[in-house]
Amino acid sequence: MTHANWILWAWLVPIFPFATPAAPRSPIKEQEILSRAANVEAPHRGEFGIATSRETVISQFTVEIARNPTNSTAYEYRGCAYLMNGDTREAIADLTKAIDLNPTNARAYLNRASAQYATGAFTKAIEDATECLRLTCA
Repeated sequence: MTHANWILWAWLVPIFPFATPAAPRSPIKEQEILSRAANVEAPHRGEFGIATSRETVISQFTVEIARNPTNSTAYEYRGCAYLMNGDTREAIADLTKAIDLNPTNARAYLNRASAQYATGAFTKAIEDATECLRLTCA
């Protein structure tokens, strides 16, 4: 970490003790992802399925994205599922697409900041976290 990053973390840790460099996680809770995926139509039948794993969540949101490629929420939630699986490259790609579709989505910026941080791209993580704060405080 650069000196500027340490200063930022020194400022954030007293406010957010969970924001230590240990193990970044998606700000969206896993249960929220699973319950959201339960409302996405299951690909193998015409009824609503219940998501039981992250892989199921990813596949269900992939189907939703195929049906509606402008659904920024589907990209955001699939990106969070990828992040929870540790697939940071896919998470960043999906969260970037969600931000492209809805540039005022502060939560997508925060989740992408978590993914950027997990990859060691601290400057990009700080930029995304700053944008999230700008959107939520405006």
